Amino acid sequence: MRFSIVIPAYNYGHVLARAVESACSQSGDDYEVLVIDDGSTDNTSEVLASLQASLPGLRVIRQRNSGLAAVRNRGIDESCGEYLLFLDADDELEPGA
Repeated sequence: MRFSIVIPAYNYGHVLARAVESACSQSGDDYEVLVIDDGSTDNTSEVLASLQASLPGLRVIRQRNSGLAAVRNRGIDESCGEYLLFLDADDELEPGA
């Protein structure tokens, strides 16, 4: 695996689908997409369940709320890629990024 795209998420259910879909629609097959849900209390879990149903390669990791630094560190620990790309839950990747 060449790239790991890590998306930290805390209460971003209203925009998270755009970020995940932009990450999962990149060309090639040498990347993984991980979403770390940092104990969200909104509809983030439901959004992620729906995304996992349509994007089987999406990895979702849930943890108790620990803050952004802990979420990013968890993403580093869980990733398999040679390179990391952090994508905020309210951002999108351009095609071919």
